[in-house]
Amino acid sequence: MCPFCLITTTVEFVLLCVEIGTYQQTCIEGFEDGKEAIKTSVVSYLKNSTQFTSNSLAIITWINKAATTLNLRRLLSLPHQNEAPEWLPSKDRRLLLTEDLRKKADIVVAKDGSGKYKKISDALKHVPNESNKRTVIYVKRGVYYENVRVEKTKWNVMIIGDGMTSTIVSASLNFVDGTPTFSTATFGQ
Repeated sequence: MCPFCLITTTVEFVLLCVEIGTYQQTCIEGFEDGKEAIKTSVVSYLKNSTQFTSNSLAIITWINKAATTLNLRRLLSLPHQNEAPEWLPSKDRRLLLTEDLRKKADIVVAKDGSGKYKKISDALKHVPNESNKRTVIYVKRGVYYENVRVEKTKWNVMIIGDGMTSTIVSASLNFVDGTPTFSTATFGQ
């Protein structure tokens, strides 16, 4: 399915454009100083794409300002709270709408030792590879200092927590220390 078919709001479109710009910049930053000729070539190839992305952002920003000025604001069909997206298969929608998804967890992670694992990475090692069955990992409240890699062979993994202010995953990889930008995410692939 085309990723643009899922865009329902101007906010989603703006976020998509910002992501595209970030990925392009990350790609450029990924070339080391010794490969300046390749880096220059990549920048040249991405020039039109970068300009199109920038122009798209400018156009949507202008349209949004014009619509706001004219007071023609109209809400698109935004999903209601506690409603799963329609594109999600019905089995997964039912799972997401379960009253307390934490009780259905296959694996529990807890810093205090009350779960089977103390680290999310350790729990992911025990998720079956290429599984057709959904594996739900419940991460209890706490601050987890680790870079979590969900490998490509780990299919159908759902990680849930106690909320964005209760279950926190943090790490410190950054470009300044020599890590490529695309490897600095707290959750990665």
